[in-house]
Amino acid sequence: MRLKFLHNIGFVLLVNLTVKPFWIFAIDRQVQNLAGPEVYGSYYALLNFSLLLSALLDVGISNYNARRVAIQREAGMSDLPQLLGMKSLLFGLYLLFNLGAASFLNYPPIALWWLLLISINQGLHFLNTYLRSNLAGLQLFKLDGLVGVLDKLLMSLGALPLILGHSYGSGHLITDFILVQMAAYLLSSSFLLLLLGRKTPIGLRIEPKAQWHLLKQTLPFATLGILMGLYTKIDAVMLEALLPNGAYAAGIYAAAYRLLDAMAMVPILMSGVLLPQFSSLLAKRELTPSFARTAALLLGGIGFLSALVLLLHGDFLLAALYTHNSPTQTRVFQWLMLSFIPLSLNYVFGTLLTAAGSMKLMNLLALGGLGINLLLNAWLIPQAGAIGAAIATLSTQIFILVGQYLSCHQRFQWRTDLRFVFRIAAFLLLSLGMAYYLPFPKSLWSLALCGLLGVAMLLLFFGQPIYQRLKAQFERHF
Repeated sequence: MRLKFLHNIGFVLLVNLTVKPFWIFAIDRQVQNLAGPEVYGSYYALLNFSLLLSALLDVGISNYNARRVAIQREAGMSDLPQLLGMKSLLFGLYLLFNLGAASFLNYPPIALWWLLLISINQGLHFLNTYLRSNLAGLQLFKLDGLVGVLDKLLMSLGALPLILGHSYGSGHLITDFILVQMAAYLLSSSFLLLLLGRKTPIGLRIEPKAQWHLLKQTLPFATLGILMGLYTKIDAVMLEALLPNGAYAAGIYAAAYRLLDAMAMVPILMSGVLLPQFSSLLAKRELTPSFARTAALLLGGIGFLSALVLLLHGDFLLAALYTHNSPTQTRVFQWLMLSFIPLSLNYVFGTLLTAAGSMKLMNLLALGGLGINLLLNAWLIPQAGAIGAAIATLSTQIFILVGQYLSCHQRFQWRTDLRFVFRIAAFLLLSLGMAYYLPFPKSLWSLALCGLLGVAMLLLFFGQPIYQRLKAQFERHF
């Protein structure tokens, strides 16, 4: 099972790392450079504003559906028309709340127009996420991985003329940029509906009683989504609201956060593979500590090494990526890179608790994380600006990690393996020692070399399942 997990993860990561970094760094980054930190900061704050209530678009349907289809395939797939009907009603409610709140806050007309378009894009994005959850539940991970990059591939192709100086006629770079994303989401949704139509009847069914019953089942997932959306995305909104130069500060924060977003793609993708596998193994009472440990090691190791390598190359990377750079942006970047370590592990322990149905506990932890995040942002942003928001992000992720790990340790009665703890300690000490003593000149070559060394160390310390598989195949053939 561990080898199958590693195989699926490898394929999904390969596909996504081929397409999504191009979108993030070649397209989205260049749009920010062309628009400038203040204009892009306004767009970024609106994007984060649209995400605050984005859980209304899903209400936990995707996680619930992936788990249900993994456990009861036919029953789960038969819910598709009802869930599509429920999502259409929720989309109307989401638009009403989003635009109503923005109007109440006296957003200017251009901001309301952008927010409307961005909100439609969020609706399409979460529709695609739900449709893909059926593929994940069926454990068609390779197909899910391929379809998962379709929207970003189409966006990249559509936005390429924009960064080359052309226009689609709206008269504003950001407006064209948002409309390109909308077209890509529409095409991806159409393809997914055609694909799923071959496996189950597609329809849109409005049945208030049945949908209310489904909503009650997904409500804990929805609550978790809302709380997580608030404590992960409210930073940029508070930056713009609490500072005199809020749009500029949000732009600085967005530039540093883009790399965190890019790296978070890895644990997010892995959690998409883990959820149905954890759910299926728990339902069969076949989950072993070694499987959970493999997932935690893989994500934790990737998180630690990625953060370490990027911290060493922070100044070089930011200067290479952005035309607008500052010491503040570098400090923000450093704090956000540190937060990637607990964030990576949260996607393992949080996914395991979700698969186990511990939603009350997850919601309590998320509520505590939101409280800490709001208090720290309200205290630190007026004093330290974007740096304060980054410190609040790190503190929140550490709180969530400690709570989730202790909960998993107690629920699954994990035992401490001293040899395993020693291997982790040796791995951490060797990594830090190499980072401190090896005098790498900061360049693209040193970045690549550090990355290769990190992969080699992961395999050296924790590659036992891969070695066992290779050894078995060698003995079988020879």
